[in-house]
Amino acid sequence: MAHDHTIQAPVSGNIDTEAKSVELSFNASEMKVLDPGTSDSERQQIDATMKGPKVLDVAQFPAIAFSSSAVTTSADHIQVTGTLKLHGVSRLLTVPVAWREGKYTSTVTLKQTDFGITPVKIAGGTVRVKDEIVIEFILMPESPTTAPVH
Repeated sequence: MAHDHTIQAPVSGNIDTEAKSVELSFNASEMKVLDPGTSDSERQQIDATMKGPKVLDVAQFPAIAFSSSAVTTSADHIQVTGTLKLHGVSRLLTVPVAWREGKYTSTVTLKQTDFGITPVKIAGGTVRVKDEIVIEFILMPESPTTAPVH
């Protein structure tokens, strides 16, 4: 009964390949639930729950930010270590990143409870959102010269 949600999140920031640093931020209120195959009302309900006080609480925590502390590269991959600030909690994490066809891509798994978020329960608690969430992202730099330096 679980759903995989597709969320669009406009990002701002800087990827500096020469300095090997990454600074990214997301305005949580601008995140949008896309979920193909669901009705408009279902998407609106999911969006309201995601942004509301039970999950992201965008009124209290409007920004999600990532700041790197180290970037290492090899011939076939990039590893970015830094601090993710989400829901008022900062956590160090390492993210494997690939550079392909002018885009940075990655998949990272987070635990909501690590950031002070209690996974949502619905239908009297019989349906629960998993604590672990998998985030897949694609970042396309504005400049094609933002390719990683090996």
